[in-house]
Amino acid sequence: MKEYFQGYRHIPGCRRYEPCRIVHMAQYPGSMGCYTKMLNGYECVQKVNVTREMVDIAVHHVWNSLSFVGLMSHWNESIRLFHRSYGGPVYPEELMRTRPSFIPGLARTAYDSVRHLRDEADEE
Repeated sequence: MKEYFQGYRHIPGCRRYEPCRIVHMAQYPGSMGCYTKMLNGYECVQKVNVTREMVDIAVHHVWNSLSFVGLMSHWNESIRLFHRSYGGPVYPEELMRTRPSFIPGLARTAYDSVRHLRDEADEE
């Protein structure tokens, strides 16, 4: 969740042609528990109260239903691990930054603006 979001223009504070700052996304009602909600069949920012049962179902899906889970924060390593596990060559295009989100000086600022927030459901 601690990333810089370009989408979600429906969130107050996000304008059509300006990037949506993470603090707007993180404080938007319904954004906490995004991955837990998606693994339970809901949309990421759908206003749903995440329950303990939903967290348990999400964890079960990660461990038992998904054949591979990669980490965006370790993109290149995840791509290589995927190919090591399932075969096939790693193509240079797979390692390209097609949607770069790093803006010098922003990464630390973005993290600092939300590090006090806890997403209990998705941290499990």
